[in-house]
Amino acid sequence: MAYKVTLIPGDGTGPEIAEATRRVLEATGVAFEWDVQHAGIDVMETEGTPLPDRVLDSIRKNRIAIKGPITTPVGAGFRSVNVALRKSLDLYACLRPCKSYTGVRSRYEAIDLVVVRENTEDLYAGIEFERGSPYIERISQITQESGQAAIRPDAGLSLKPISEFGTRRIAKELRVSRAAVKSVVEHGTALVPRLARNELALAHRAEILELHHSCKGNLVRVHEELVAGGATLSYQALTAFCRRHGIGHEPQKPAGQYHFKPGEEMQHDTSPHRVKIGGKDVPVETASLVLAHSRMLYGTCQRV
Repeated sequence: MAYKVTLIPGDGTGPEIAEATRRVLEATGVAFEWDVQHAGIDVMETEGTPLPDRVLDSIRKNRIAIKGPITTPVGAGFRSVNVALRKSLDLYACLRPCKSYTGVRSRYEAIDLVVVRENTEDLYAGIEFERGSPYIERISQITQESGQAAIRPDAGLSLKPISEFGTRRIAKELRVSRAAVKSVVEHGTALVPRLARNELALAHRAEILELHHSCKGNLVRVHEELVAGGATLSYQALTAFCRRHGIGHEPQKPAGQYHFKPGEEMQHDTSPHRVKIGGKDVPVETASLVLAHSRMLYGTCQRV
């Protein structure tokens, strides 16, 4: 089954970069169905906007998109396409993974972290007032009444709202507790408790499946073997990964349905019990037999 992905080539260097990205992804052997949607300065000339509604509709439908660089013309009367995408789709977090790779020279070594940037608040909220706007004078009055500095009348103004809600939903997705943050603040250290990231386990998926079978489902042994082989994931990351992907858990079977190979059968006998037949208590035993190949069910009831 092919994954349907919205592909936005962009403009300028965008189409070249998007094409290289497409070739790299297809080289993995994964099947993709590309839903190509054009946006940017060229589209602005023909459709009156650099981000037509059809692009947003495609992303909402496919729920995944790859976007090449898009030009933001200066003084053209519209904001950045990136900002418009964030606001329209509520893309509240930007993930920036930073990782050191063997053979790639860098100023620092052994780096493996992810920087998370809130994407919809602060300056990204886009609350701006041009110089000469009557709202600047009203905001200046509020700042003075609250004991803050006055805003010069010839100033432009941009507000930077930061909410508890915006911070909490990122912390929730990262599974960072308030206690962890409080500990960092109280101890005055920059050391944040290590988080078990899903991709650490995902890289060892095939090995986990093989070890789970050879270790007969003992995850402690699986973890020991992975670590001995050089893996750096925690036991908690391993168990969470197994739960999330159903490794070691038999899928639930719908009631009333039998899952056999052709020719197999299942017989189920109940314990003997007593029933009233003709006013008398009679010991009986019931049995059921299911033939999977023909999907026929037989039931018997006999005296014992």
